[in-house]
Amino acid sequence: MADGESPRRKAQVVVAPTRPPVTGQKTVFLAGTTSRTSGPEWRDILTEALSHLPVTIFNPLRHDWDSSWKEDISFSPFREQVEWELDMQEQADLVVKRGNVQIVSQRLGIDFLDAEEDLAGAVTTKIQRLLQEQASDRT
Repeated sequence: MADGESPRRKAQVVVAPTRPPVTGQKTVFLAGTTSRTSGPEWRDILTEALSHLPVTIFNPLRHDWDSSWKEDISFSPFREQVEWELDMQEQADLVVKRGNVQIVSQRLGIDFLDAEEDLAGAVTTKIQRLLQEQASDRT
């Protein structure tokens, strides 16, 4: 076990633009802005809440992102980021978004879970259901 690694931690966290082999039984993509926001980072809260599950979490947040980078197809770091996000979303069993979900929920009259604690509970429940379905498919 690596220094500082929790014995309870089962989740693998993959950050952009890395592409290590996936070790989780299920995968979750944490969609949304790739720059830091003010206040607590919802991705960190959700990752911690899922850390005890055998999942791989794809986190597009780039700590090395430079706001001067050109968001254009010809700019290699931007293209790499977008392609990574698309590839990981295609691979994910569950994609967790925020802003567009708020709009869609409002339009369709669906309850929106705004608190990170509610989000963590809902995602944890969904992942556990997917793991149970996977286990029952094996038997």
